[in-house]
Formats: sequence, structure tokens, C-alpha cells
Amino acid sequence: MHKAKVLIVDDDRDFVVDLMMLLEDRFSCQAVGSGDRGLAVLGEQDVDLLLLDIDLGQGMNGFDVLRQLKASGSSLPVVMITKDDSAPTVVQAMKMGAHDFVGKTPSKIDLEMTLDRALRETQLERENQVYRREIQRLVGNWDLLGDSAAMLDLRLKVSKIAPTDFPVLISGENGTGKELVARAINANSLRKDKPLITVNCRGVPSTLIESELFGHEKGAFSGAVQRKLGQFELANQGTIFLDEIGELSLDAQATLLRVLENGEVKRIGGTTTRQVDVRVLAASNRDLREGVRTGTFREDLYYRLAVTSIHVPRLADRKADIPLLAAAFLAREACQVARTVSGFNPAALATLVAYDWPGNVRELLNVVRNAIIFAEGPIITEEELPTHIRLNAGIALYEQAKEKAMGKFEREYWSALYRLCNGNKSQMARTAGISRQGLDKILKSYHLLDAFEETCVPPLRAEPTADPC
Repeated sequence: MHKAKVLIVDDDRDFVVDLMMLLEDRFSCQAVGSGDRGLAVLGEQDVDLLLLDIDLGQGMNGFDVLRQLKASGSSLPVVMITKDDSAPTVVQAMKMGAHDFVGKTPSKIDLEMTLDRALRETQLERENQVYRREIQRLVGNWDLLGDSAAMLDLRLKVSKIAPTDFPVLISGENGTGKELVARAINANSLRKDKPLITVNCRGVPSTLIESELFGHEKGAFSGAVQRKLGQFELANQGTIFLDEIGELSLDAQATLLRVLENGEVKRIGGTTTRQVDVRVLAASNRDLREGVRTGTFREDLYYRLAVTSIHVPRLADRKADIPLLAAAFLAREACQVARTVSGFNPAALATLVAYDWPGNVRELLNVVRNAIIFAEGPIITEEELPTHIRLNAGIALYEQAKEKAMGKFEREYWSALYRLCNGNKSQMARTAGISRQGLDKILKSYHLLDAFEETCVPPLRAEPTADPC
């Protein structure tokens, strides 16, 4: 088994001998007695961890070595050795980039645990950097993860729509990432350096939504104790994202339509209009065309918003993205809670891919967070996933296996029947109790129609058939 290589920089020879004896079972150790020599070794050799004494006597002290090491951009984990474990010394070491510290009389268990923790945290940080680079490669500066055909098509549409100044209607189920799409459009638009304001139309009471969007004057209604600027005024020269726009009342829709048509807003209780220049992005998990049909959404507003439209696919429709999404979420969330969880085992990944994800990407993120909390080791297993995920994924895997087995049975059945009837499809249909057209439809579904011709073939039985072709 590979042993992590540890470089000890300490001028106390007796202490170094003790350290090496404590570590020799688990680590490959090398020691030098000065900061200069330590930096030289690091420049010449690959080292997994540095044990660095703060008090090195003459020349550079440990802080000098640490400062120079970090200035070079090194990600090498550093554990400081100190006789003074007071708070100021420890805080200074941590601020300068040290992972941890040990005293001059560490126990074997404490020393090994400290070094193991520093190595694990560093490995996790490096894996996170790999994930971030991969994500950056796939999506540039957009937070739209995935390289499935559905996501490639989505990003292509965003790239074409973003530079224009047209309104955009974004549709998709809850949890698919409609707000991320809106942010991606804004980030790649000509207004990217101007305000982006988000309004959740569902989260604002219907009696207050017009005030929220267009503002009000002091005394305009009970409780209006001072003038308030609406979100459209605050977004002037920038972009406003109206999430769940299908929740707007018909009155608010009428006012919004006037803003889109002439670029003017009037505060509630006001007498003058104000010109605003705002790009509107809107999103809904409802079918607004159905709302137009039923009279709950204005047809003229719908066509004003849907100058360009984007549909965000369900996670179930892009399952190829699940491993990348899960890995990216794991890297980000584990860092935030300081957990050294770095991946999923194959069975856990298969379970995630098999599940149908009715809550879409948002549900996947929550499942990853839950798994991080309950993970017993650095790799998440399928047993550490929520029970409903495992049960539903198991049902899905069963159905897939059943469908595959039934497909194989059907192909073998119709092939055998073809041979039994000497290739006579009329006789096959009579034997199976279906119409000739029904038979052709079944054979076509199993890609057998072209292979079966109206010709005689050797029968399975020895005697001739009663209805030869």
C-alpha cells in the first residue's frame, strides 16, 4: 500500500526521531533541520504533507516558510509544530494557510488523526478544483450543468437569445432551474452590468403585487406611510425576472402589458408616468397557453412575453447529466459544511440515475445534502441515500429488467411462430388470434417485419402444415 510522504522541518533532532517512530507505520518520512533546506526539498521532490516547526532557531522560522510556500501557489497541506499552542499563535498559522497544528508531545493517535484529516481535506479541495474546471469547460460562466443533448440544445438557445433585447418566456416544471436560465441569459446579455431584479409573483400577495412591481405614493392606500419605488423603476436600464408570472391577477397583467408596450410605469396613487427601459424575462411552471384558453391569462400579454421562449427539460429527460450534477453538488456542499465526502460508489450512482426525480434538479440537490450529512465515510453508498429514493429506483430497475425480458420473450415467440407457420403471416395471425394488420404492427415494433417474408421455411415439426404457403 502506498504511504503518504511526509517532510518534517524541525531543528530538534530528538523530537524528529520520536516523530518518525510514531509515523513510520503509516507514513514515509523525511526530515531536514532548516527552513531553507525544507523549501529546497519541496522544490526537488513530490511531498504529500509538510510538518513544519514554528521555532526553527537561526534563519527562517516556520511562519516565513509557510508564507513563502503559500506565495508560490502551493496547495501542499501544512501542519504546524509548536510549543506555544495559545490562541494567537494558532489563529496566525490558520490565517496564513496552515491546515492544523500539533504540540511537542503528541500521541500517536492524535498525530495520525491530524495528518489524515489534513490529507483528506486537501484531496477534497483538489477534487473540487477538478470538478469546477470540468463544469467551467462544459458551461463557461453559466450555472447550467450537463452535457446531455437536452442541455446542449438549451445552452445553444441561451447563447442566441441572450444578446438580443427581446422579452423571454421560460417554461418548465418546478425545480428544473428556470431562474438559472434567466441568470444565464442576463449574464450573457448587453445588460449584464446593469441591475437584475427577481420577483417571485407567487410570493407576493395579490393585493400588493402592483405596488411591488410599479410602486406607490405616500397615502395611496392604508399602510402606505411613505413613497415606494417599484421593482421596474429599480431595474431601469437592466433586467427584471418575473418568476411564476402565471400567478398574476388579470388587473396586474393589464398593467404589465402597458409597461411592455410603452415602457411607462405609474405608481399607485400617482398622477405622472415615468419612462423605464427594462428587459423582461418571465417564467412559469404552468402552460400559459392553457391559461389563455381558460381566460386566466391574457392572450395579448402572452404573445408580448413569448417573443422568444425556452423550455427547461425535466431531470428525468436528461438522466445522463445526473452523475455530473451529483458530483458537482457534492463538491460544493461538502465544502460548505466542512465534510470530507468526495464521491459516490457505483451502486449509489446507479440508484440516482434510476430514480425519476419528480422534484427535478432541486430534489437531487436536497438528496445530495442529506447524503453528506449521514455519510459514514468519504464515499456515499446506496444505503446512505433516502429510503424513498432507493425504493423507487428499485421499482424502476425492476420495470426496466421486466421490459427487457418481455421484449426478448416476444421476439423469440414471434420468431418461433414464424417458423412454425412456415413463414405464412396469415396463418401466424390466425394462430395468435389477431388481425393481419395487428400482426404487421407487432412485427414492425420488434423490427421483425423486414426479416419475415412470405416464403416457406423449414417447419419446427416433422409433418407438413395443413396450410402451406
